[in-house]
Amino acid sequence: DFYAGRERTVPRHVFYNRKAALEKFPRLNPDVLFAALYYDGAMPSPERIAIELIRDAVAANAEAVPLNYVRAVGADGQAVYLKDEIGGEMLEIRPRIVVNAAGPWIDRVNRCLGADTRFIGGTKGSHLVLDHPELRQAIGEHEFFFENDDGRIVLIYPLFDRVMIGTSDIRIENPDEAVITEEEVDYFFSMIRRVFPDIEVNRSHIVFTFSGVRPLRRMQTGTTGQISRDHKVQVLPAGEALDVPVLSLVGGKWTSFRAFSEEAADAVLRFLGRERRLSTRDLPIGGGKGWPADETARQTWLDRLVGRYGGERELVSRLLNRYGTLVENLLEQQGVNALAPLSSLPEYTRGEIAWLASSEDVQHLDDLLLRRTMIAMLGRLTPRVLDEVAAICAAECHWSAAVLAAEKTRLLSLLRARHRMDYNRYAPD
Repeated sequence: DFYAGRERTVPRHVFYNRKAALEKFPRLNPDVLFAALYYDGAMPSPERIAIELIRDAVAANAEAVPLNYVRAVGADGQAVYLKDEIGGEMLEIRPRIVVNAAGPWIDRVNRCLGADTRFIGGTKGSHLVLDHPELRQAIGEHEFFFENDDGRIVLIYPLFDRVMIGTSDIRIENPDEAVITEEEVDYFFSMIRRVFPDIEVNRSHIVFTFSGVRPLRRMQTGTTGQISRDHKVQVLPAGEALDVPVLSLVGGKWTSFRAFSEEAADAVLRFLGRERRLSTRDLPIGGGKGWPADETARQTWLDRLVGRYGGERELVSRLLNRYGTLVENLLEQQGVNALAPLSSLPEYTRGEIAWLASSEDVQHLDDLLLRRTMIAMLGRLTPRVLDEVAAICAAECHWSAAVLAAEKTRLLSLLRARHRMDYNRYAPD
């Protein structure tokens, strides 16, 4: 309410006593004392925000180069050495300043630059994605957010037609080892039963899992919940690691990424002796540029798109929701193919997959299925879907049959090892 201020962009919060809470949410635990309802910003696909931020940066500066699958391997004075993990090429960069935005890998990157820092004390956060219509109906379009007795936060979140459950908060040293454990799964199930005691949940409902590491500041606290979620630009002055300053972006999260980004950019400008010429405070991102301001404007947008490009209104509406105003680029570039549904997964189109593969720097099949789309995350990846999507991706990326086979093997290995997902179980055939 405080941040919404006078503009009142969202309604004020509301408190419910037990009777009112159970009337609004009949499946809720009858022992509930009270509930509160407030509006927040949903971010179901942060990966899409990330890729659209990168595309905007490249479009704004012809000299910007996105380094996809490139690893820092060493440094020497003013030079930083990078390795292209796909082509094997070694790159030598001579920057005036280095910004280390490697998240939980910040200390590892700093060691490559010659500084043995201990900035990060990351904690693992794991999540489940469930195919559970009964639970999905019980929560409606509301996220249930509550605190366990030990202070850990738990959320039950509507993710399209699925339900996402999170999150744990466990100290971890190596972010590459962040995978969900059986103990975490049991903990999440116990929390669901605590809130909705008459709804049965078991492992057969799991369609996907994922774990990430919060790049929190290293702190000695009694519990992980006491670790600050604030962010800070940690500066290694020139001469401490390289002959140029190294700025490490410690902490932060998607909730505050815009503020942290401006702070980091301001720090870079100060080191370079430059003044900021443009604020990004109100700058739309990617498909948010020109987004219709209300439902009337949205319907006008749809009228224009359907009138110009054809297609069923429901399909074009889905594409507009998924990509924002970038949908016009998709429709313009792919033509009728943009409106041709996949035979194996009609909620996506052939042109949509081709457009993503060709315009969003897809290097591996998992880029497309795990980060450019939510196909795998929502448990939509059947053998037929994999074959059809992979064939389109291979055509756009000019993969040989051998490369295509290797990409499928790589993807399935990642799904099993990192996401507890056996895609064969979702096959209707």
